[in-house]
Amino acid sequence: MPAYLANDILRYWRTLCLNYEAGTSIQTTRKQLPSDRAKRKIKNYKLKHSRMLTCYSAVLYLLFTYVRNETVTPADAQKMVSMTPTERVEFVADQLKGSSPADSINNFLVKYERFLEVTSASEVELIRLFSDEMEKEKLREEQSEFGDMAYTILYSIGHDNRLYRRLLI
Repeated sequence: MPAYLANDILRYWRTLCLNYEAGTSIQTTRKQLPSDRAKRKIKNYKLKHSRMLTCYSAVLYLLFTYVRNETVTPADAQKMVSMTPTERVEFVADQLKGSSPADSINNFLVKYERFLEVTSASEVELIRLFSDEMEKEKLREEQSEFGDMAYTILYSIGHDNRLYRRLLI
């Protein structure tokens, strides 16, 4: 059971989040121009999606492998780290082809594609998007849905498994 490896990945996720929050709380104590606030929101949007995919694709891969094989070998872990985050997610979706979790994973990848489309815009366009309250709220909701989907996928694959329990407790 890769409990320690999975725990290290989750600890890394939490450290990234804490370090980011610590950095932004210092910035928010100063008065900022609207464009500076928008830039901070853009950075948060980009980092949250990318970091979530990086960390939770690894957890998904480990959980899926453990559920399927009742173990994760060093070779499995090496394969996991040799893959990109999207390759990990696509690998699991391919293994589950035709199932409900595979559909959820494919929807998750569509959400990530949407994120890539948004962030491929110019800085000027992104500042305009994140300065508009309605657009910013829409993107924040999409960001929240992305996290909800990651949770749903992990739950659907491992909710009755000991590794999943260890990930939570």
